[in-house]
Amino acid sequence: MFHLKINDQIELKLLEKNDAKELFDVVDHERDYLREWLPWVDSMNHYTDYEPIIEMWLKQFTMHDGIQAGILHNDKVVGMIGFHGIDWTNKKTSIGYWLSEGYQLL
Repeated sequence: MFHLKINDQIELKLLEKNDAKELFDVVDHERDYLREWLPWVDSMNHYTDYEPIIEMWLKQFTMHDGIQAGILHNDKVVGMIGFHGIDWTNKKTSIGYWLSEGYQLL
């Protein structure tokens, strides 16, 4: 699995189904803040809503078609980063990310 240590506190990792509850809890706590940029937050009403999405992200990774990784601070999910639909021929992709409000300036 993909895992990238940035420094002693920050790392990126592929999320697995057992991370669904933690991801839900972060988004649920940050709904008012994240809603401005992420219109999908209000459609995520239970941690099980993330399970098929995480499966899709893992399939995307195995197909070499992008990567959606959790941003962890001291082993706690605080956001996500995604490289969407990698075009290997033209060597391009788009990048998206979100961070919990309290982690914006770390």
